Amino acid sequence: MNKTDTIYYELKKRLEEGFYPENSKFPSESLLADEFCVNKMTINKIVSMLADQKYLIRGMRGAGTKVAEIS
Repeated sequence: MNKTDTIYYELKKRLEEGFYPENSKFPSESLLADEFCVNKMTINKIVSMLADQKYLIRGMRGAGTKVAEIS
């Protein structure tokens, strides 16, 4: 498993387990990039994947990303 997959599954697990509460603001891409020691482009790709799967809701550029309601 490559680093992108590892981070993706870790963040997905956190979302499913309620580590980031529903409707809360998701950590910034810069913060996540620092936490996982990768560049922001990698985190951007992962956040996009999670948003495509309805785990996250992306706001307008600069507005941040929110945690979706998981049902």
